[in-house]
Amino acid sequence: QIDMTWVVSDAAINVCALAVIVACLICSADMWSHVGSFEHPRLQSGTLRILFMIPVYGVLSFVTLILPQSRFLLRTLRDTYEAFVLYQFLALLVEYCGGEAMLVQSLERKRYKGIHPFPMCFLPMFNLDRAFFMRCKRWVLQYAVVKPLMALVALVTHPFGIYDESNLDWGSNVFPWVFLVNNFAITWSLWYLVVFHQETERELHYCKPLLKFICIKSIIFFSYWQTSALGIALSIG
Repeated sequence: QIDMTWVVSDAAINVCALAVIVACLICSADMWSHVGSFEHPRLQSGTLRILFMIPVYGVLSFVTLILPQSRFLLRTLRDTYEAFVLYQFLALLVEYCGGEAMLVQSLERKRYKGIHPFPMCFLPMFNLDRAFFMRCKRWVLQYAVVKPLMALVALVTHPFGIYDESNLDWGSNVFPWVFLVNNFAITWSLWYLVVFHQETERELHYCKPLLKFICIKSIIFFSYWQTSALGIALSIG
């Protein structure tokens, strides 16, 4: 059996509290710098919404640690904002490109077809047009719907004893199905962000969004797999 009692020890809680405070202070300073020079409202509003994920994620995770009985409700709130941030990041990239209309015009002027990055480069090439943009938009947006919905499923089914993260029984437990749906949704959402970034690299070169993209992707992807890995570890003892 894996001993997880250290997670709720006073030392772990104090370290978590310190980390949340430091993160919130740094985030607040960054947000204040944007508010103090609010010269590009459409761009900076999106940036502020994304930055606000840090205190939301940190505070809700800390409260979950000290109030584990409320973890499903708090996780639902956290996952809802996390999914919103992912879509907001795509919206911010579109604004960096000059808006939807200008972006579509720029895509349609390109005389080549888009390709999927490695390792999915065997998939068919696609036209760079409005249909491509809408496909990217829909695949990212579906995660903003699926993730909160799956969190709500966990919240509703857990009191009935049919949602257990330490049990991988597909017949009597909802968790494996929630895990499968979430995995599908987050994988395709992040993948289409990668495709979008690849095909709009020329339009976005001036704002250098690569580091922002890596931060968003790592926070969402690795935090999801951290939670999933812990659940699987508990299920196998």
